[in-house]
Amino acid sequence: MKLTIKEYMEKYGVKSKQTVYNKIKSGEIKKIKEGTRIFILVKDNKQNIDQETNSDIQELLKGIKQDKEQSEAYIKELKGQIKDLKADKDNLNERLREANILNLNNVEAIKSLTKTLELKNETAKELTQSKRSWISKLFKSNNDETED
Repeated sequence: MKLTIKEYMEKYGVKSKQTVYNKIKSGEIKKIKEGTRIFILVKDNKQNIDQETNSDIQELLKGIKQDKEQSEAYIKELKGQIKDLKADKDNLNERLREANILNLNNVEAIKSLTKTLELKNETAKELTQSKRSWISKLFKSNNDETED
């Protein structure tokens, strides 16, 4: 399709003729001359734009695919870390339960030992008193015999 410069400017929002001429000179758009009139070939320009757009889209898709792969790898790594952390948590909870049981057992053992020590102390006091009593009786009987 061919457009006049004015039609091209309206269709593509170009504000000055000089910009159109600059695009022609740079090869960005193609022109044909029919007599003294200049026409812009839009079809070729559209194909160039489509090709550039396709290339840009392909690059974006490639980047998105790489990002997706990296994200999936990162997610997989995070899932592994979560699994390890759950196992560590379970292990620590089990060790804590065992420690609590040991602490309860230790408390019970300490109470039992304390009670045993108290009984031994009482027995020792009783034995000491009994010993004093026997000694006292022994000395009393010896004193009675020596007096006779």
